[in-house]
Amino acid sequence: MHFTVRVKTGTHRDGLWRDGPDLLVHLRDESTGRHHEHLQRFLAGSLRVAKGLITVRRPQPPAYQVTIRAQPADLEPILDSLPIPPSAGLFDDEPIL
Repeated sequence: MHFTVRVKTGTHRDGLWRDGPDLLVHLRDESTGRHHEHLQRFLAGSLRVAKGLITVRRPQPPAYQVTIRAQPADLEPILDSLPIPPSAGLFDDEPIL
C-alpha cells in the first residue's frame, strides 16, 4: 500500500490521523536527519507492522511517500479506525518538514 504522509516535527506529542487517502503525522523528534527513522518506527508501531516492511521516501517537501508491504486486509481495519485530522490551524500555517 502506498501513502502520502505530511509530517510536522517538534510537536508536544506524536500523533497519527487519516485524511482521505493520506496520513497526517505529528512527531516529537526534532533531530536533523533522523525524521525518516522516527517516522518509520512510529508508523510501524501505530499500524502494527514490522519496521522492515515500511519504506519512507521524501520526493517533495513536505510530503513523504510511504510504502507498506502488508496485506490491505490487515491494514484496513487499523486505517479505518484512525481519527480525522485535528481542527483547522494545526497544519495550515505552521512549518512542515
